[in-house]
Amino acid sequence: MTVSASAAEPAECRTSEKRSPLAYLLHALNQPLTGLQCALELAAAAPREPQRDLQTLREALTLTGRMRTIVEALNQIAELQNRPMPHLEIFDLQDLLRNAVEDLRPVAGTKHLRVSLACSATIRVQADRKHISEFLFRMLDAVLGEALSRTEIRIEASLQAQNAQLSVAWTATPDPEHAALSRSQLALLMVRAGWEQVGANWTLDNRDFRRRCTVSLPLLQEQNLSDWEI
Repeated sequence: MTVSASAAEPAECRTSEKRSPLAYLLHALNQPLTGLQCALELAAAAPREPQRDLQTLREALTLTGRMRTIVEALNQIAELQNRPMPHLEIFDLQDLLRNAVEDLRPVAGTKHLRVSLACSATIRVQADRKHISEFLFRMLDAVLGEALSRTEIRIEASLQAQNAQLSVAWTATPDPEHAALSRSQLALLMVRAGWEQVGANWTLDNRDFRRRCTVSLPLLQEQNLSDWEI
């Protein structure tokens, strides 16, 4: 019997999430924890060949590493939830978005990614400027980490009814079958928790490695739409 160090990604991550980030990570933690228990039970059941024991030990270490990564994500989400109440201020969302894209241009260049940006001329929101700037950067950084080389990342910010809507679409790097939850996917879960902490709505859709995450924030005023590329 061999203990696998990976497991299929749950269906909730394939389309729009139905669980909270915290519940999703706790569910994801259960698989490597169960695998580690099986590995230790096999090792303790009866003497075996040293090579088999060494293989079991390596698999147990891999599972332990996955557990540490998930626990780190859980800790970061807990820190987000324990942050002080946000300081609300009025600012232009598109300015923060342009800054985040500019800061990440060198990273996009190393993967030969094309980043296109379409944004309303003015999108004024009332939120915590520091937190929103952080979440924008971390979201785009996670997308860059997951995006398939030589593809396009499409970023759009628009006015929808009473909300400012931000969407990011990209093609994800194909994972091996039964791949473990990647660091980029964990980062997106943490970003989702951050957005929801400041009152935003988050959705993530995935079809055949074409992914789109959408964030909605309350807006203050409407302007016409204009496009530019970075």
